[in-house]
Amino acid sequence: MKDIQIKLLEFAKSDCMSYLLNLPVIAPYSDQISFVLVGSVASGLCQENSDIDIALICDDKIYKIISKNSSWDKGIPTETKLNGIQLHYFGITSDKIKAKLEQLDDIFLFVYSNVIILKNEQKIESLNAFIKKASKIRRQRIEGKLDMLLRRLLAFKQCLIEKDIMVTYRICMDLITICLKVIALLDNVPFDPRKRFFKTALSGELGQKLQRKVQIIFSELGKIGQQGDDEAFIYSDLPGKFDDIVQCLSDETVKQGFRVGLEKPDYRHMEN
Repeated sequence: MKDIQIKLLEFAKSDCMSYLLNLPVIAPYSDQISFVLVGSVASGLCQENSDIDIALICDDKIYKIISKNSSWDKGIPTETKLNGIQLHYFGITSDKIKAKLEQLDDIFLFVYSNVIILKNEQKIESLNAFIKKASKIRRQRIEGKLDMLLRRLLAFKQCLIEKDIMVTYRICMDLITICLKVIALLDNVPFDPRKRFFKTALSGELGQKLQRKVQIIFSELGKIGQQGDDEAFIYSDLPGKFDDIVQCLSDETVKQGFRVGLEKPDYRHMEN
C-alpha cells in the first residue's frame, strides 16, 4: 500500500466516518448501513489530491429515508470538504449493486471489486459472495468481450464498404474500447472505464506489448473523415491494424485457457 493511500485511508476511517456517523439523517440508521470505501483510495490508484469516496450500502427502506434531499438517484454524490480533503458520499441499495454486477457492468465491477469495508461488513454478504466468484466472472468477461469484439470488427468492415463515415467512426471507437478492456482483463489489471482508462488498461505486460499498435489506430482514426475518395475509403488500412491486435488477443486468450468465439453474443458486453 502506497504512503498516500495509507494516509487517505486513515483519514477516511477517522475524520470521514466520524462526520458521516454524526449526520442527523444517517446517525439513527448507522447500524443498518454498510460504509464502504470505494474509488481511487480503495483501489490504490489515488494521488496526493485524490478525493475520498464512500458508499453507504443499505436496503430499499433505509435508502428512501437517507436519500431525501440528495441527488443520489441521478448518480451525483453529496460533497463536503474536511480539513482540505474532498469527501464524496452516496447511498445505494444492495439490490442495485447485485443487479449491476450480474449484468457484468464494467463500472460497478471496478468499483465494488475494489472496496475497503469501514463499518458493518456483515450487511453486504451478498457482495462479498459475488466478489469471491472473481475468476468465473473474469472468464465470462474475457470470452464475452472478445466475442463482441470479433462481431463488431465484421460490422466495421461492412461500414467501410458502405462508406458510412459516422457509423464507421462510432464502431471504430467501440472497437478501441473493447480492445482496451480485453487487454486489461487478460493482464488481470483493474480498470475504470470513466477515467485514466487508456493508461490503466495498458499498464500490464500484454498492454505494454500492444500499446504502440493501439496508439497507431488512434492516429489513423482522424483520417476517416478525410477519405474523400471512394477507393481510399474502401481500402482503409484500419481493418488490418485491428486484425493484428485481435489476433494477438485471441492467441493470448487461448493461451490462458479461455474460448475464442461464442455460439451467440452476450449483449452484456455491448458498448452503449
